Amino acid sequence: MVQRWPIQLQIYFMEYFILKHQVDTDETGSVDRQIVWKNPKKKEPNPLFIINRAKDNLYPPDNLFPFDYLELYKGAILSDLMSSQFYNGFIISKKLKGIFEESNVNDCKFYDVKIFSNDKEIPDYYYFHSASCLRDFINYRKSTFYIGDILGKKIKELKADINTYADLVKVHSELTIGAELLYPNFFYLGAKFPFNTNLFRFCAFNYDFFIAKKLKEKIEANNITGVSINPINGFIETPALA
Repeated sequence: MVQRWPIQLQIYFMEYFILKHQVDTDETGSVDRQIVWKNPKKKEPNPLFIINRAKDNLYPPDNLFPFDYLELYKGAILSDLMSSQFYNGFIISKKLKGIFEESNVNDCKFYDVKIFSNDKEIPDYYYFHSASCLRDFINYRKSTFYIGDILGKKIKELKADINTYADLVKVHSELTIGAELLYPNFFYLGAKFPFNTNLFRFCAFNYDFFIAKKLKEKIEANNITGVSINPINGFIETPALA
């Protein structure tokens, strides 16, 4: 008689964290932004505004990225990830750039920049721009949303049937301008989500940078400075993966 061992399936639940830059710490200095750009040549339109308004999943054109004069703000301390005026990315060190490059980071591009402190150039820093936009991989039927004020305080739960991102856009268009905004309670990831990616954004009424536990551990093991990594406590829910 052939003995049959029971089939055992090991179930994994993906764990994610929010990645942000630090401000006003011993590592970064007592400033809100370590890196500033003062538009010394008075370029118009201001390239900073154009880059920050880059559409989801697109990169700013190279000819609109003339950042050859970034400054380390007075009182700021150099770190591997530095706070700046950029909304779609970070100023990062060569060390952190190498970690991102060897990790599976979703849709990004690195730009050469020049940073100065008292007219002395600081080498080996880059601008990391994220064009990540994974909203098409969200299971909207299982995700939930709420309507809140400009600070994110909940006004009421969203009761509408949401099946696609287009449904969210329609709901948002009907809100009271300036008084109501749409926010996710949590995102439930679809089965086709690229679970091997280690840094990404959803761009579905949320623009946080999310990292997988694997990248979090690599950042911590390499003593990367200037980063704030926070648990999200169920904000991302995933299907069981066998």
